[in-house]
Amino acid sequence: MDWCIEYRPVMFHGLVGKASVFGDANLIDITDIKKTKEVLIKTKTPYLSGHICTRNKEQSKEQTIEAIKENVKQYREIFGKEIVLENIPYRDYFKHCDFLLDPELISKIIYDNDCMFLFDISHARKAALYLNMPFE
Repeated sequence: MDWCIEYRPVMFHGLVGKASVFGDANLIDITDIKKTKEVLIKTKTPYLSGHICTRNKEQSKEQTIEAIKENVKQYREIFGKEIVLENIPYRDYFKHCDFLLDPELISKIIYDNDCMFLFDISHARKAALYLNMPFE
């Protein structure tokens, strides 16, 4: 990472530890807070970013949305940074939370939690195919 920072600005995307998915109810338990803070400082990353999904196949839609809300609040307090949530692609791995592909639900979550949105075009293409809707 050091050599990258010397040549270009770097925006660290995620959290140090396991996957940075804001829908996981136990996200705080698997995040290395100290290391994440170090990386954010070293890279001068202005935001804290992660994905708008969960790896927990047992969580309901409501539990996942609540986990996102709680994680955004907690992580904003811990890191003192704005939160940026990224859309997910359709993959079999995320089939259990395919409700988070819905553009209207994504918008609601972003607005309700006063977050910014990282729009990944390739993720949107895959989601549009899965939802059988035009990419545009």
